[in-house]
Amino acid sequence: TCGDEVWLAFVATDVASSWGPNHDRFELTLVHYVPGKSDEAALVRFPLFLNSIAGLSVSEQSGHFAILARARSERDDGHKGVLHFYDVHRRRMVTLDSTDRHSSRDAVLVSPSGASMVLLCCAQPFPEVTVYTRETENEGMLGWTESKRSSLTELSRGMTWDATNLVSEAFSPCGSRALFLFHSWIDLYASGILVVDLVKTAHSHQVETEWHDWHADTIPSQVAWSEDGLFVRSAKDGGVLRVG
Repeated sequence: TCGDEVWLAFVATDVASSWGPNHDRFELTLVHYVPGKSDEAALVRFPLFLNSIAGLSVSEQSGHFAILARARSERDDGHKGVLHFYDVHRRRMVTLDSTDRHSSRDAVLVSPSGASMVLLCCAQPFPEVTVYTRETENEGMLGWTESKRSSLTELSRGMTWDATNLVSEAFSPCGSRALFLFHSWIDLYASGILVVDLVKTAHSHQVETEWHDWHADTIPSQVAWSEDGLFVRSAKDGGVLRVG
């Protein structure tokens, strides 16, 4: 939702091409609806060549959103990640970036204000994190530019291990930090939290990150961050804790 507007997103297979050479094409359909004004509902369709939607992040304040798609790679039989962004006011979608590798732990996060975005690519052997910034007056790529991109190879054992799963992520309400929670059922000491500091990144030549080891038995299974505080769901017994 964005103010008095409601946006619904659906992804469906393009049936007409499901048996042809374009069998990887899915159609993203957006439904724009204003409550109380049913006659103003509108459909926006985007044919996208992809296998699945790997991640979706919506800006809480602007309603703009980013889509991380999983598509077939032209170089080999593997898959790549493709980053799309949709501006709900301009009704435009652009492809911002793509990676040659893709893993199930990849994620994208748009800040609450929609002014910055973090793309996490965990594919081996070179996991990396990218920070994007947006200048709305810039028409090119809807104002988005790649700010910094850095390798995560030396950051931690958990971050670079295939058996570690990404379980939850969240942006701070002010947009200064992004959190990514990783959990491993195989190595109890490979779990942890990745913190991306956008304030420090703005004054650095690289993306500033921190890794905090956390035992798998106690690491939160879900996190939500709002102006009311940081809420985490405990790993056991399903309790919710408020931090700060």
